[in-house]
Amino acid sequence: MTAVRQAMHFHPAVAAVHRVNSGAHVVGTGKHRRFVRYHDVEGMSDLWIWLKPKYGPHQVFIEIKRPSEYKNVSEKQKEFLARAKAHGHISYVATSAKQAIELLDEGLKCLQQSI
Repeated sequence: MTAVRQAMHFHPAVAAVHRVNSGAHVVGTGKHRRFVRYHDVEGMSDLWIWLKPKYGPHQVFIEIKRPSEYKNVSEKQKEFLARAKAHGHISYVATSAKQAIELLDEGLKCLQQSI
């Protein structure tokens, strides 16, 4: 996760990198205790990336998995990545910083061909 995130910060097409935490926790005590979700987007990717303006209103979503867990992408994660791609964004699963950069570069080439 850290290596992919750092690599994205240094990519020339990237304006901002955001880590999206999933899950929830309990806040408060007694009768003021409540359950709070971090966000309500099912299957949201680990990284949400804003591209620089020259790439138009496109974003990048990366689900990061260990190489041994590459095939363990949940159905909700697959659906989210497919929806993002259907709306013109770049979305993929990566297991390393090198792979993440290669897939981003490939996605950018496709974007430039469609612009």
